[in-house]
Amino acid sequence: MADRPIVVGVDGTTTALRAVACAAEEARLRQLPLRLVHAAPYLGTPDDSGPARGRANAMLARARTVAHQIAPEVSTEVVVVPDPPVSVRVDATADAELLVIGMISGAGAEIVLGSVTLDVTTGAHCPVTVVRGDRTASHTRSAPVLLGIESVAADAAAVTVAFDDAARHGTGIVVVHVPGHSERLGDSAAAVREQLTPWSSQHPDVDVTVRIGQGNPGLAVLHESTAARHIVLGTRGRHAAVRAVLGSVSRFVLHHSLVPVTVVPRTLTADRAAALAGDPHDRSQLW
Repeated sequence: MADRPIVVGVDGTTTALRAVACAAEEARLRQLPLRLVHAAPYLGTPDDSGPARGRANAMLARARTVAHQIAPEVSTEVVVVPDPPVSVRVDATADAELLVIGMISGAGAEIVLGSVTLDVTTGAHCPVTVVRGDRTASHTRSAPVLLGIESVAADAAAVTVAFDDAARHGTGIVVVHVPGHSERLGDSAAAVREQLTPWSSQHPDVDVTVRIGQGNPGLAVLHESTAARHIVLGTRGRHAAVRAVLGSVSRFVLHHSLVPVTVVPRTLTADRAAALAGDPHDRSQLW
């Protein structure tokens, strides 16, 4: 089977170019191909060769230059699809290892989040990394990945993604869990550590810190994110009803985070989750 690519959405914005840089780095670390995808509903036909095609080609050329600067050794493909951004990006996740998209910061972020990012993250077939802000400087590269979980069992896919991310980047991981009403704080931290044993055993070099939050889970994650490089969250996945769930935690974090956020569908199959980790035998029983 051909390697599943890292896919990144390209739209000509500075934020999208940050997403391209992030995607190129991930492709380099994972030794996977990179696919630059541009949604161009303004094209008359797929083989349109007029000024509109020139606009699309210019966007992709600039994005390809950024990718080459970050990871010159990575095989890069460019794709232009004359369809709306949401459907193009969701369709692109069918054979992807990861989708990376940019979200504009500032007052307009809520519009972008509602019209594109939210639909893509809830419809994707693979993890989606949303890049926003500009906290991708070198001083954050050694910071830990922050994993927000409802429970280890429910968010096993997100746990896998977070541990693998920490291992690839050579950083630690901070796990934030907000207990339910029936859980005691002291017992909860010990229980989370115990449940993380399969992952920490596979990644013994990843330093793991468990923090127990209180109150609003979204606020608890954001409070810890000030010292994080990257946030990983789980979502129930590909169904319209998840909008309410994404709205309560993931949407809040996506809207306010200053660092990239990866949203991981809980509906990834055992085989797919195992492929992400590269060890199908150790991970399949966790699903």
